[in-house]
Amino acid sequence: LFRGWTVKIPQGSAPPLPQGQYYEYELIGLSVQDEAGRSMGTLEEILKTPGHHVFVVRGDQGEVLIPAAKDVVSAVDLPGKTMTVRWTDEVTTKETVRVAL
Repeated sequence: LFRGWTVKIPQGSAPPLPQGQYYEYELIGLSVQDEAGRSMGTLEEILKTPGHHVFVVRGDQGEVLIPAAKDVVSAVDLPGKTMTVRWTDEVTTKETVRVAL
């Protein structure tokens, strides 16, 4: 019935999600770092792909595409405005991520 529509509700009216689940608006703007504490940039966009969502992180090193998967995202700290991911130095640019996915 509402396919293709955009439904908007006031932020405070959104029902709480189960632990470990987040609304997109809560994640956009988070500072993303690897488990060693190295900054990867800011989560600026979330792509919806058939397999899973993909976080678009932009920073000094360029753009990084990060799968929104539990085995990749190790922590989300909304009050601290940070997301920590399991990542390696080998996968740091858009081109290498595209191949890895």
